[in-house]
Amino acid sequence: MALLALTMRAIPAGTAYAIWTGLGAVGVIIGGMILFGDKVNSVQAGFMAMIVADVAGTKLFGLGGGAGPEFGLRSVRPLRRSDVSSPT
Repeated sequence: MALLALTMRAIPAGTAYAIWTGLGAVGVIIGGMILFGDKVNSVQAGFMAMIVADVAGTKLFGLGGGAGPEFGLRSVRPLRRSDVSSPT
């Protein structure tokens, strides 16, 4: 849980929890394969790979993520009330 709390300093809580649960599920499956000899078919392995790819995509292409100009991305600042014109 300490790692989840540390992660939530850099990304929103909902995103952190989604990543935490997704990678946790993949970790449990891999642990079951190693420790208990659980069998995983190709479809299950494909979905596990998609979870890992989704986490990587969230990190690389997130608006406040760690990827910077080296990936061709720019930082986007949050929208402020002064940015929106009020109806008159």
